[in-house]
Amino acid sequence: MIGQFIEDFKKKRTEKYIASLKRRGLKLGNKVFLNDGWFLDPSHAYLIEIEDEVTFGPGVMVLAHDASMQNAAKLTKLAPVKIGKKAFIGAKAIILPGTTIGEGAIIGAGAVVKGEVPAHEVWAGNPARRITSVEETKARWEAKASTVIPFADLPGKEADGTVAELIRKDGAVWVK
Repeated sequence: MIGQFIEDFKKKRTEKYIASLKRRGLKLGNKVFLNDGWFLDPSHAYLIEIEDEVTFGPGVMVLAHDASMQNAAKLTKLAPVKIGKKAFIGAKAIILPGTTIGEGAIIGAGAVVKGEVPAHEVWAGNPARRITSVEETKARWEAKASTVIPFADLPGKEADGTVAELIRKDGAVWVK
């Protein structure tokens, strides 16, 4: 019961914060999933656009300003950030000012992204660079997916140890 109270409180607080970012100009599409710990540059929310069905892993940071030269040159760079439809941004990725991430692109966990990421490409690293295409990754995953568990079946299988057994046997389990 207390767990549900905490979840409801976090949800309401998040909704209020997103509403305040939208009042500051944030463009946020439909069905966007922002996992725990996300950060969208509040001072420059008007420079951030996140299109429909984007997914953020935990701890993603989106910056629309760079104040690193404030002490040395009294300058701050401001530049827009746009994240295209159905993009996936991995855990703790940092999206820097002036970045455009194309539709359906995948950004790996911990990546530091600056510049142009074309649609349907997989980028990772610091600095982020092209790793492969989403289509090539999809083909590799489908070829390796020897054990696919329907998502609806996962909780029961997890509880009875079947998932752990399958992971020990195959090295991974795919959920659909």
